[in-house]
Amino acid sequence: MNRPLLLASIFGGLSLGLIHCVTNPSLGAGAGQGAVQTGDASVDAPLPPAAEAGTPISEAGLAISCADLVAQMLKAPIAPPSGYAGFDLTRGQNPKGLSFDEANAAGCATLDPSQRGGYRTAHWGTAVQGITAYYNMESRLIYSFELGDAYTGTVRFQSRAGGSYGTHSYEIGAGKVLRDGADLPLDWTEVDRTTWNELYDGMMASFAPTVTGAPNACTSGGACLILPDDGLGRAIFGVRPLHFYILAPAGTNKVNAFYNFWDGGKADCSTPTAALEAMDDSSIFGFSGGSGGATGPYLGGLDLSRPRPNGLTWQAADAINCNGKQVTASDPGYGAIQWGPAGELTLEYNKTTNIAYKAIATAGYRGTIDAYDGTTKYSLGIGKLTKDGAPFTVDWANAVPFASLLANNLNTTSDADCVVATSCVVTPDDGQGHSVLAFPSAELTIVFPTGTSAAQSITGVWANGK
Repeated sequence: MNRPLLLASIFGGLSLGLIHCVTNPSLGAGAGQGAVQTGDASVDAPLPPAAEAGTPISEAGLAISCADLVAQMLKAPIAPPSGYAGFDLTRGQNPKGLSFDEANAAGCATLDPSQRGGYRTAHWGTAVQGITAYYNMESRLIYSFELGDAYTGTVRFQSRAGGSYGTHSYEIGAGKVLRDGADLPLDWTEVDRTTWNELYDGMMASFAPTVTGAPNACTSGGACLILPDDGLGRAIFGVRPLHFYILAPAGTNKVNAFYNFWDGGKADCSTPTAALEAMDDSSIFGFSGGSGGATGPYLGGLDLSRPRPNGLTWQAADAINCNGKQVTASDPGYGAIQWGPAGELTLEYNKTTNIAYKAIATAGYRGTIDAYDGTTKYSLGIGKLTKDGAPFTVDWANAVPFASLLANNLNTTSDADCVVATSCVVTPDDGQGHSVLAFPSAELTIVFPTGTSAAQSITGVWANGK
């Protein structure tokens, strides 16, 4: 995720004009203009004036190579919610935010054209380890940055003055979480979540000082994401009001990535083409409980469990997926709204409360359920199923190993037999022309034509809408 380039705050004594870069021909090109951020940790700090269009060089008359530029970007301070890699997401010609073209004015980014889901990507430095930008494919505004373990810039913040956790300074960066310069271990199983509330309170006091503090706001109000293991061996901690998240190998404080979200670049109803692509390509997740991390089920870009405590209304869902049409629900007594040119996503809802009951993906929906156990990866979607990238055929007489890997990823478990563990139900023939995989804890059901490997529907259920 990206931006134009890079002020005196990053380059030290260089002028505030755009830096003229000698572009490596192996890197992607771009065009545009924009400004960059100061790196000041305070969201209330005044920003420097925008850089002018054109290609002025530094005061010393020296050109900056893309390699040197990227090296400076990789050590820029992080100042959520808008300051990443030397860019300020608030500073674009569009009042909603910074565009990728402005961010890539120097032409040093490498484009990644295969990305879909309403967004496109580009990176500076090494892909994954470096700086990656996701931008709206229609408006081209940046939506998210991912900063890998080659990123040496850190986020620094202070405890809340007079707060509940004492007087401390904190620093989080690649390989470390520090309090007052000393290693701060992270106990991802901590019952009372004191450490997480402490980090949250300090970040909010530093980067959103106008928000009133609450000692346990992180966990008691769901303001944080605390995920000890995402099923891929990664732990995630996020401060949702700042749209800021850190990743570490499960069970450690050895941070190896950051990511953020910027609403100005979101694929929403202001960019309907991007919003439709985002809906159709959205990955599918089951319900996942747990303090601070409860979510789902999640289909078509809709988390049926949010907002807390009741869940998603159909009106809120339509504000996300745009221009739905009311249809007759398959389940008697419910209302239903449907999106997409093929009606590929349907939401059934309680007519009295308007709360979502079921989200149903059918033909035309491209998103998948992905399951990986460190050796084998399955990807299951409507009409398609692969194992390690190759087509896979379900043996319905012996489907438990396949179903168990799916169940373990959906439920963050490690059961050898999901049927015995009651985390799945395998029905080779339901007598109505279907084979069915059901995952009760995850609240997901996958229906296939009998004996086939091509799912015809995937349904998520939210009990509050029943």
